[in-house]
Amino acid sequence: MALGSTGAGGISAANAGMILLVEDDDRTSCLGRFVLERTGYRATHAFSGENALEMFPNFTPSLVLLDVMLPQMGSFATCQKIRECSQVPIIMGTTMDPGEHKVRGRLLVRPIGRLQRRLIL
Repeated sequence: MALGSTGAGGISAANAGMILLVEDDDRTSCLGRFVLERTGYRATHAFSGENALEMFPNFTPSLVLLDVMLPQMGSFATCQKIRECSQVPIIMGTTMDPGEHKVRGRLLVRPIGRLQRRLIL
């Protein structure tokens, strides 16, 4: 679905370029928003899967960046619930070692400084 469309699960023109960062760690969230905004994106934040889902009836971002290691409602459950009401692209990120944890989906490993960020596509 093209940016600016407003079909079921579509992206409204008002939210084009808006990225929803779902991250429970405040420092990581601040850094993520800073990087996104410095590169020209608009970003908003949810501290939990539940908080992110509360935003969706009135807000559909262009992209969701979803931390894999969320407390309470897990990231895979959050992803599934978002998918029930929207077709917004979702990228799940983690710093966990895929050898230590079972990871679903395709895994893209990207170095970020001394850390590696793993994106589940």
